[in-house]
Amino acid sequence: MCTLTPPLLILGLVLLSVIPVKRPLYIEASPMLTIIGVVYWSIVRPDLIRPSFAFATGVFEDLLSGTPLGLNALVLLCVHAAVSVYKRLCMSMPFFFWWCIFALIALVAILLKWFLFSLLADTINRLGDILFSYCITVLIYPVFGRLFASLEVLLAKEE
Repeated sequence: MCTLTPPLLILGLVLLSVIPVKRPLYIEASPMLTIIGVVYWSIVRPDLIRPSFAFATGVFEDLLSGTPLGLNALVLLCVHAAVSVYKRLCMSMPFFFWWCIFALIALVAILLKWFLFSLLADTINRLGDILFSYCITVLIYPVFGRLFASLEVLLAKEE
């Protein structure tokens, strides 16, 4: 069960991210929960979160959210690749450093997603909504990081 927990958590984040939520002020922005999960668990348990899983998760999210098929898959593959570059460095650094690396990866990911969606859908989404979504994502990362770290300790005790 321990090896299934991180992938199942990420799939749960996909489901959570596609639940329709009434937002104030007509803001069409929500946190990128899937990216939070993929970044965290790709650093901590890269043996469980492989590129093929990131791709399949992206396709699953595309199917559920109605975005062009392959959009989130490509973005999550890029996120996974970026994390694989920084994961050795992150393991020896304090959480604040992880958070900064996450902020950088998330910024590139959301801008890539915005650009590709605009290209594929032949429309340009409001950049303000995208940046608001980015800010929400970066601000809630420590909450998920703390939850995932606690879960990681519990999983390590079971192994």
